[in-house]
Amino acid sequence: MNRGVCGLADDPGFQATHFVVIDFEGTTPKGYSPEPIEVAALGLRHVPGRGPVASGFSFEAFINPPPHAPLTAADTAQTGIIASDLAGALPAQTVLGSLDEGLPGAPVLLVAHHAPVEAGILFRYRASCPRLAHIPVMDTRLLARHVLPGLSSYSLDAFLGHEDIAQPPRRHRAMDDVTVTAALFNRLLTRTAALPRAISSLDDLVRVAARTPRAAQLTQLEFSWTFLEPAVQTRYSLPLASSTSNGIMTRSPVLRVTALAMDAKGRIGLLEREGAATLLGGVVCGGESPEAALARHLTAQFGAPIPVGRLLAVDSLPAAEDEPDTVVHLHFAGPLTTLPVTPRWTASGRVRWEAPEIATHLLAPHLAGQVRAAMAAWWAGSVAHLVAGIVQPGSAVGLSPVERASLEEANALDPASYRAVRPKVICAATVLLTDSAHRVLLVQPAYHADNRWQLPGGGIDSDAGESPRTAARRELREELGLNLPLGRLLAVNWANGTPHPSRVGFTFSGPVLGESDLARIRIPPREIRAWQMVAEDELVHLVEAPLRERVAACMTAWRHGSGPLELHDGTLWP
Repeated sequence: MNRGVCGLADDPGFQATHFVVIDFEGTTPKGYSPEPIEVAALGLRHVPGRGPVASGFSFEAFINPPPHAPLTAADTAQTGIIASDLAGALPAQTVLGSLDEGLPGAPVLLVAHHAPVEAGILFRYRASCPRLAHIPVMDTRLLARHVLPGLSSYSLDAFLGHEDIAQPPRRHRAMDDVTVTAALFNRLLTRTAALPRAISSLDDLVRVAARTPRAAQLTQLEFSWTFLEPAVQTRYSLPLASSTSNGIMTRSPVLRVTALAMDAKGRIGLLEREGAATLLGGVVCGGESPEAALARHLTAQFGAPIPVGRLLAVDSLPAAEDEPDTVVHLHFAGPLTTLPVTPRWTASGRVRWEAPEIATHLLAPHLAGQVRAAMAAWWAGSVAHLVAGIVQPGSAVGLSPVERASLEEANALDPASYRAVRPKVICAATVLLTDSAHRVLLVQPAYHADNRWQLPGGGIDSDAGESPRTAARRELREELGLNLPLGRLLAVNWANGTPHPSRVGFTFSGPVLGESDLARIRIPPREIRAWQMVAEDELVHLVEAPLRERVAACMTAWRHGSGPLELHDGTLWP
């Protein structure tokens, strides 16, 4: 990259910045966040006439994962890392602390491909690597989408092929992936000058491709110490957060965070104290995020770390006069499969487990309302909005069908609220691929724990303007490495998933695969474990009845040139 190729070279901010490309390899334990087993970092600095080149800063280390995230055979197959590599390795807190201390002193920006993975790990270990956790991360996927829009895939493997960058000898090892990501980053920078609106400054580059670190988004929350739990009062002595409005003193709301904690049997964890049941959790203190506060409370209440999941519901609880209001964030926690779930006593009370219908009977009405809405949000993949435990009009989940219909009939919803309350449907597209023997191609996704087999395909990215046919072709490229034309639509399948969202699946015919086509199949091991051609009479041993019936119906339509068929859970609608 030189002055004539990229205007970034003239920007003082770009010239002064030390780019550090970072990559983790990790394990993905069920029910927990990914845990790193290897990290590598490589520094790049701008050199006039050459662009960003290796600065001399590098870091590479194995990481010993925690007991709940052991190295698996799949991890070894993916990375080549074996148990003996990790035997003498230090834990993530120590390794990331060393990396944090050794960072260059100049202004630093991190660079990663698919940065949310790296950013998520750094955020979870931010106490050990505070500087790393607060540095923005340049995402080469975002930069690539801006510089080269319209590509069929922006995965690292696909983009290396598109840019004719050689695959590293040890793909899925941290330093090798860092090296090719650095080459990709440099290649993308050379293309920025040719854009209709050139990226000519570091600010432009950050605006287009940087992700703000979550640690930098945390705000200092101030509450009256008189409303904090006794154990917290000794740790945080915070002034009353107040303000004046027309001479009237007001108090900031207290922020609490609670958990819909579930065990493997679907029971809900309750905290029982002084004869009353409440939800697990507590007050969020200054400098904490709700997630960090909930993790702290759950560790104290269970005696062991508990995984904190996504936000399910937000409730506003108006208070009595002279008391602050309370805002409650309710998160999912679990499912707990390894910890004892028998009743146990803690300093806060007794933890007990009850079925949801019993739990809601034991809780105060506003807490029962929170649990019911959170359960609905958990099933639907959404977030509920409540006031005093009552689901509000316009909440994306939690209203009963009768309540929703009444609001619609009364024309009581604005357009945005109407869109929010309508039941959601998940759409997917699959492809029926056969060979000359009429065998069907099936794939085994790596993200299913039950080793199920299914037709190649996946979700339709409708938010990106994708159609079912376009999605089906994309999935073939991503899952099998095949760029194939599609035939006609064979069937549309409706599956009512209550309490989950219903699903609509479009199945297209594909070409008959020859030996050369089968030889070209390449599967991404993190997404697809295996593929095989299966005779129709063998499907009974590999796939569940609804998919087996759908495949049989589609094969009939394909042979007879009929369709598209209307299927309900795989069965032809009369």
